[in-house]
Amino acid sequence: MVAVLHTWRCIQLVAVLPLFAAQDAWWPISHRTPLAPSGRLYHSMAWSDSAGGFYIFGGWDSFFDGFNDLYLYVHEANQWQQITPHGTVPSRRSSHSMAWSDAAGGFYIFGGTDGSDYLNDLYFYAREANLWQQITANGPAPSPRRRRSMVWSDSAGGFYIFGGYDGSGRLNDLYLYHHEANQWWQVRPTGTPPGPRSSHSMAWSDAAGGFYIFGGYESGEYLNYLNDAYLYLREANQWQLITPSGTAPTPRYGHSMAWSDAAGGFYIFGGTDGSRLNDLYLYVQEVYDTSTWTMSTGTTLTSTLTTVTTVTSTLTTTTTTVVDVSAEVAAVALSSGSSSLCLALVLCLLCRRRLRFQEAARRRKEDFKLSNPLAVKHFVLYADVRLVRYEFLEEIFGAGKPWPRRQEAEEMKMEDGRTALVTRDELRSLWYSAEKRKFFQDADERVEVHLCSISHAWEAMEHPDAWRYQLQEAVLRLSHLDGLVWIFYDFTSLPQYPRTTAQQHACFHRALGNMHLLYAHDLVNVLVMDQLTKEADSQRLEQDLQVEIFIQSQGGVGLVHTYELTVNDNLYLVRGWCQAERLWANLREGVDNVVPEPPELFAKRLDTFVFTHRSDTNAVRDLQRKVFEEKTEATTKLRFDKLPPDQIPILCAALPHYSKLEILTISRTRLQETGIAAILRSRATLVVLVDCDLDDQEATTMLEILEKEATAVKQLELGRNDRISQEIRLSLTVAALKNNIKLLLKAKTTPDIEMGKPEVKKSIVSL
Repeated sequence: MVAVLHTWRCIQLVAVLPLFAAQDAWWPISHRTPLAPSGRLYHSMAWSDSAGGFYIFGGWDSFFDGFNDLYLYVHEANQWQQITPHGTVPSRRSSHSMAWSDAAGGFYIFGGTDGSDYLNDLYFYAREANLWQQITANGPAPSPRRRRSMVWSDSAGGFYIFGGYDGSGRLNDLYLYHHEANQWWQVRPTGTPPGPRSSHSMAWSDAAGGFYIFGGYESGEYLNYLNDAYLYLREANQWQLITPSGTAPTPRYGHSMAWSDAAGGFYIFGGTDGSRLNDLYLYVQEVYDTSTWTMSTGTTLTSTLTTVTTVTSTLTTTTTTVVDVSAEVAAVALSSGSSSLCLALVLCLLCRRRLRFQEAARRRKEDFKLSNPLAVKHFVLYADVRLVRYEFLEEIFGAGKPWPRRQEAEEMKMEDGRTALVTRDELRSLWYSAEKRKFFQDADERVEVHLCSISHAWEAMEHPDAWRYQLQEAVLRLSHLDGLVWIFYDFTSLPQYPRTTAQQHACFHRALGNMHLLYAHDLVNVLVMDQLTKEADSQRLEQDLQVEIFIQSQGGVGLVHTYELTVNDNLYLVRGWCQAERLWANLREGVDNVVPEPPELFAKRLDTFVFTHRSDTNAVRDLQRKVFEEKTEATTKLRFDKLPPDQIPILCAALPHYSKLEILTISRTRLQETGIAAILRSRATLVVLVDCDLDDQEATTMLEILEKEATAVKQLELGRNDRISQEIRLSLTVAALKNNIKLLLKAKTTPDIEMGKPEVKKSIVSL
């Protein structure tokens, strides 16, 4: 069972005790340039990773004159730059919105006021081109307004606009602008919507699968401030009113809000509730496996610090089974009126909690390393990934049924009464034998468990395998495995659209963050299904089949004919995520006819791949680099067999990445001179090249490197390479002796190369 805890925490930043200054402190920044923006308010600001800093645009000065200037603050240089773009510059304005997009390579500006009129125009700043563009979008645009909120969403492929003030009243309408389609849509969610408001805040959360709204003010009066919180779930198209525990921020408007993956929630800072505020709150959405952990629901601290000796604090602690002793001590200190002791204990609690989170993150990083044999077990439990029993696939295939969605599969049973999906208790009992390098059902090691993943294309938007071809292949290709076979198939193993609860979104987000473990880990069997049904068995497409899918208009699942589906004909080999999965699978031990592709080569091919969301490009590129580097940094042995010619350039590019390589074995492969050079320049100390049909040209390249360059090779085995001439063989032997390299050289039929030389006799060892 997974529980979601919603909690407010007031964060008190203290710079009095040096012990905590490195963790919680405000630092004024003295920038080194006179080009800083002039004083202003109601401007906009957005961070850019690619620019290495944040942009400031527009705003009002103290005389309420508007700006339309653009500045960039460069983080590492601690320096402001005034940017003078080309193109159509937005008019002077304030109270507008701004959102950066990695996918678009720039930021958008929307609406605001120029001092006399409210605006609803849309501009885009392209960073690399340094160009302003006025965007004329399709569809019904939001009405002119100011002080609305705006947030970019990679998964939606654009940004959302919510609420604001249009001159006659506050609004609570929701719009989506789609970047690639250049289209506005008014979004009409279900659920309990926020009331009309302006000067509120908004933050997107990948973990929640939507955005949060907090505070602002409503009606026509500035004094009617709000402190309510709402979550919009994108895939469910639904509003949810959030009622966190803890002490909420006071009602306010004009505050700032930002989501943090590291903190697992969003921060609220400042604003006004009638007087200017500088308090800081953290809203935390925590997801725990309550069937495993017994834990405190958290600590709520509300502190107002005027001097070191004047502290007013309230500490509330609620526990289920485990009592937090430190919290009890703090409560006693508070009740006794000892402000200094109280402050120290409060800070200790905050510091200890942060250290606990940091330690949990560190342990999780260790748990999820590809070199950890239990990484897959840890991951599927952490992300609540549900594996499918092979016997269940046999049953539904025999009955002519397709793969079920995760939400429906959770309720399904097999004919013998077992659940269709492997239970969490079974996963916890999974036993790894280090001696046998295998998984077993339990510590008795009687029943072996095979963990399998299926890399496949989605053949229709609504269902990946409506024609059952992938199901048939899975049943046939896994039938040879003895013991238990537990299978990852994304449609059945992960919560699918629509994900209607925060738990489903949190688990889905966790799964995507470490999905590579299910394809790159050495203990996972990966089935790569690189053919579509139309390629492998086109006659299936002519059958009038029915498949159960989620039907939006019905709010649930129902049967449709396959001809009603939205078919995706893109081949497996051009799909971005499929290519990433295939490359991860190639990193496993035992995959010896393909060279793992290094990140620099993969990045060059990214533009040729097809993504459902183009914004996924960066995520795939970064994850492929992370996985490749993690694997290559830990690899000491490499073996390749029957590499085709197109793999040799990839081999040359990949070998320098293997910093700890010791043994390199290649067989039955034409290496060419470039391949030979890359091998001898690698960090391998033992190189075995067997039956590679080496000729004099390749052997000469080898000889030149041995004579002219330093090499890490200490032993070189060249077995069954008949095309090297006697003369080159002798030269190689002498060069190896001079470099103290043990050379093992033998053809398919032993040649007479001793020539009566003692030094040659010593250098030739029979294979």
